[in-house]
Amino acid sequence: MRYDAAHKSATRSKVLAAAARGFRRNGLDKLSIPGLMSDAGLTHGGFYNHFESKKQLLVEALDFAFDEAQAELRSASAAAPAGAKLQAVVACYLSQRHCDSAQTGCPLAGIGSELTREPEPVKQAALRGLDQLKAIVADAIAADGLDLNAESVVATLVGAMLIARLHGDPAQAMAWLHKAMPTFPRA
Repeated sequence: MRYDAAHKSATRSKVLAAAARGFRRNGLDKLSIPGLMSDAGLTHGGFYNHFESKKQLLVEALDFAFDEAQAELRSASAAAPAGAKLQAVVACYLSQRHCDSAQTGCPLAGIGSELTREPEPVKQAALRGLDQLKAIVADAIAADGLDLNAESVVATLVGAMLIARLHGDPAQAMAWLHKAMPTFPRA
């Protein structure tokens, strides 16, 4: 039975979403093709109808994961009043929901150290996501009229989330995030 292009596209999107959730939840090494396809509600035999290799899947799933995680940051910034855009982005990134939801959160805070050991195409996808995160922060800084370094803010956000997730106790994790959350002067 042949499927139309819309069905194939929808199926591919299901696989990408499952892969993006799976590697953020379990790490890159634990992502198996049969497990991934099962999570997507499909049989593993169809994987190669959509992707040439696991590496191609990782690249595209990383792009998907960054887009998914960063859409929320863009919305937080857009909804914030002038002078409070950066604080809204920071509060969104360092939220309990983000801390508790590694499978839908920023890949850098979840698997950043793993990405450094991946092949170049995967690293490039991670760097694209980093650049997008930096752009969101830089746009919020500019909109608020602040004199801050976007790279420093991004490093603080990613590092704080990573450390908070190390805590087994949710109360300790949130205490860490609240202490790490920088406050910025109003423009």
